[in-house]
Amino acid sequence: MHPSPFAPPGVRPSLEVERFNLTSYFVDRHIAEGRGSRTAIFYEGARYSYADIAALVNQAGHALRNAGVEPGDRVLIILPDSPDFVAAYFGAIKIGAVAVPASTALRPADYEYLAQESQAKIVLNESGWLANTDAPRELECAPTSSADPAFWLWTSGSTGPPKAAVHRQSDWLAACEGYARGVLDITADDVTFSSAKLFHAYGLGNGLMFPFYVGAATMLYPAKPLPSAILQRVHQYRPTLFFAVPTHFAALLRETDANNPYDLSCVRLGISAAEPLPAEFVRRWHARFGCEVLDGIGSTEVLHIYISNRPGCIRPGSTGTPVPGYEVRITGEYGQALPPGETGDLWVRGASNATHY
Repeated sequence: MHPSPFAPPGVRPSLEVERFNLTSYFVDRHIAEGRGSRTAIFYEGARYSYADIAALVNQAGHALRNAGVEPGDRVLIILPDSPDFVAAYFGAIKIGAVAVPASTALRPADYEYLAQESQAKIVLNESGWLANTDAPRELECAPTSSADPAFWLWTSGSTGPPKAAVHRQSDWLAACEGYARGVLDITADDVTFSSAKLFHAYGLGNGLMFPFYVGAATMLYPAKPLPSAILQRVHQYRPTLFFAVPTHFAALLRETDANNPYDLSCVRLGISAAEPLPAEFVRRWHARFGCEVLDGIGSTEVLHIYISNRPGCIRPGSTGTPVPGYEVRITGEYGQALPPGETGDLWVRGASNATHY
């Protein structure tokens, strides 16, 4: 194993442990601070306010408790991007359980592996699971601490079967403050739309945690992100921040090569991650739609983007510079620091780093 390039070797940054519940901060706080009537989610022609979402989250928490879910139990969530997903995710965390989102496009054998690996107490895999729930709309938060586990996110499994990165109650605070505020300058007036889905670390930040950090709105789309469907929804719902992966940006450019009936003037920034973004896409997107695309690099283990380009200061073909709150090092085979231009291992440290697999 390489020695850590951060001093002192092998020691994680200290984190102050205090009473903290992720759902209380990202949902209940908006009600307490008078934002209950603000739009939280646009979904398939319907509008959900923060008060609506808070009530769904509380009902979900009661439903999970009634099903025998206790603090620390894992809740495997196999749901499309929807208010049901949001209620399940925040509801599990609010009662002290651990939310474990998973893709809706896997095989039965894959789900069997995820259920066994997570030792899930319950699996939520039916849309509309809350429709017939007769549960109270009020719910107290479990007395969790900032260092308690809140959710797992599955890695891609490029080195074997998927592994779960375990994240704490407070991890999203660092990612939201460093990237959503520090790079995107997100505000309550923004509307986000992500073609990357909520089960993925990138999509979860884009489509839920970033807007809910500041009391903004998000547009959720449950189906497969086909180019025409993405463009139609951006045209209809007028998001200001549009998140996608390079594959989707390429498909959207192809879809509009011959004809572009879509008005994307609402988008102030496009954001790309998960794969390298070719410089050609950055230039073509700006020429066609009039907005910049910020390329960045992130990982499930660090939760979201930790190196990014900046608005007004984009170098096409580059992933940019470190996001506020994150330290990065590039080292050689034996852990030694490498000079600029050399290829090596990238080390990242920040307050959102997963505690373990």
